[in-house]
Amino acid sequence: MLLAPIALGSCPPVRAHIRAAAVLSRSSGAQNPLARMYDEPIRVENVLLRTRHGPFRARIYRPTNGSEPRPGVVVAHGVHYLGVDEPRLVPFARNLARAGLVVITPELMALADYRVDRSSVDEIIEASRYLAQSGLATQGRVGLFGLSFAGGLSLVATADPASHGIIDRVAVMGGHYDLRKVLRFLATDTVETPSGPRTMRAHEYGLVVFVYMYADRFVAPEEVAIFRDCLRLQLHVTGEQARHTARLLSPSARAMFDRIIGGDKAAVRETVLRVLSEPRERERVLSLSPVGRARELHGMTVSVLHGAADDVVPPTEAEDCERELREEANVSLLLTPAIRHVGVERTPSLGDQLRIVHAFARLFGG
Repeated sequence: MLLAPIALGSCPPVRAHIRAAAVLSRSSGAQNPLARMYDEPIRVENVLLRTRHGPFRARIYRPTNGSEPRPGVVVAHGVHYLGVDEPRLVPFARNLARAGLVVITPELMALADYRVDRSSVDEIIEASRYLAQSGLATQGRVGLFGLSFAGGLSLVATADPASHGIIDRVAVMGGHYDLRKVLRFLATDTVETPSGPRTMRAHEYGLVVFVYMYADRFVAPEEVAIFRDCLRLQLHVTGEQARHTARLLSPSARAMFDRIIGGDKAAVRETVLRVLSEPRERERVLSLSPVGRARELHGMTVSVLHGAADDVVPPTEAEDCERELREEANVSLLLTPAIRHVGVERTPSLGDQLRIVHAFARLFGG
């Protein structure tokens, strides 16, 4: 990272690249001169916003030095019950603000409840509009950074006419492109590619999330609430409490729960495929996917970052995204083994470090 400002010195604008490198260096825990650059005092405040789905909270991080507008960025969290309090999201947002950006992190209510839903798209758009019109963001426009399933939803939000003139750059990490393909992958360990199906082991976490979303398809109506409670506790990494609560289920529902948390995909595969083949559900899932929206993203700056071995959202999703958008958008793609899903888990190569810096510089407006 210390080499990044030198290596990128000829790439305009230099400041955006150095600022991006400083944020990434500080976020990695590095203690070096670069990590101490662009380190402003900040303030944090909570706001309550509203869509047609109801109210939701958002958190703003902004520098306290000066009153001039700063580059604005919306950071959309992935599937996590802590929402805006997610332990990796908070320090990242703070580091962005310390580097001179104004940041808003909206609470995506459905994703915080392990559901992929249209409401999250509307919350992303509303948070973007709020920040753009607050007087805090440069030129009344913002960038958007979506993580995991919020990455795909962020592209859907960017393509929506309601966000035109508000969002002018977007980056996604570990995002889906065709949600139907991802959901099939989680249940079948099969990735659909242009050259045919390919086998790849999917992480059990994603399958539990799917069953949580469609719990009414797996147990009797009167057991859905308790069944979801058990799955929610399991997803919260409190397996002992989940198993204790599962004692309240009927023998058949409890057996289903045990098979799901045990990673028995054969127990749910048929139901998953049947759900995804239903016309109404196919339409809903398609509405939550960026696939087919290239024209609506014409001229947009899009940065796609993805783990080369991502076992929640397969890397083919990122490749599909780049392939479809390249004719319409200013799109860049980085597949790297350093990223697992939405976190950097190993030291990137120098080349990948530079490409990651460049992707974030684009997000910052550089």
